[in-house]
Amino acid sequence: MLPLALAAVLAAPGTESFQIVSTRVVPNLRPLAMAAAPTGRRVVLTLEDRRTIVIDAGTRQAVMTLDSHPLPARAAAWSPDGRWIATGDESARVFVFDAKTGKRVRTIREHQRAIQALSFSPKSDLLASTGGDDAVFVFATATGKKVGTILGKGANVYGGCFTPSGSLLVGTLSKGVLLYRSDGQPVAQLGGHPGQGAFGCFPNKAGTLGVSAGRDGIASLWDLKKRSRINSLRGHQDWVTAAAFAPSGAYLATSSTDGTVRFWNPKSFRQIGILENQARDGSPLAFTADGAFLLTVSDQGFLQVTQLR
Repeated sequence: MLPLALAAVLAAPGTESFQIVSTRVVPNLRPLAMAAAPTGRRVVLTLEDRRTIVIDAGTRQAVMTLDSHPLPARAAAWSPDGRWIATGDESARVFVFDAKTGKRVRTIREHQRAIQALSFSPKSDLLASTGGDDAVFVFATATGKKVGTILGKGANVYGGCFTPSGSLLVGTLSKGVLLYRSDGQPVAQLGGHPGQGAFGCFPNKAGTLGVSAGRDGIASLWDLKKRSRINSLRGHQDWVTAAAFAPSGAYLATSSTDGTVRFWNPKSFRQIGILENQARDGSPLAFTADGAFLLTVSDQGFLQVTQLR
């Protein structure tokens, strides 16, 4: 029996549809990155020991082991069609796996520095990789051929994420959030987080809203159709490093170097829950596709699985 961590944190009055039921820490797994399958409860984890595994969040057991990276991998993505898993490591290598068999089908090495983020396009035909070399490259998933390039040009690129419409949201240090076409052509500057910048901007499943993770300690909510900021989500005491909408879109989560993961209502802009004792460098986030679980990393570096209702 795995240990039961500090349990239920209830939502604020008036938000009874959200509840943290329980949290469980898995002490033998130390994840660096994670990404959920588009259906069910499977999640791919890249681990500190360079292994990559797929687990069932409900049982917290490994169901598949993939090839290990030569250096730790801090980026992971699972394609919307469920066919591909991609992972990226500190040696600037991107591995692409067949998600059904676990076989590695491709290695891509175009970046000069560590891979920071990976994202598949809505049709799963494109894969965007963000590197520490301040570049986002877009590749054809089937061939690995590079089909788009976004250069930071001094803006310090942190994360590129595909929207449901197929464009790319890119978080930068000096210019906030930028919007690009998949071929690398600029579309618009959303901005936000002036003087600090954003680690990335993450859309909801409908593609109507996005939330940016700011170095100013603020998570900004965006109307992606109007390309305008709706409101600021304030509560973190340090950098916001990642964000994710629940599959239903009814709430979202943000993580921070303040050691917390916070839950928010995107309509009222209110905080509705909190997980404390989370990774101090900012926990990765992964909701399972059914919305039943959120996976994070504890302040001890172990996998934490939180059941939601």
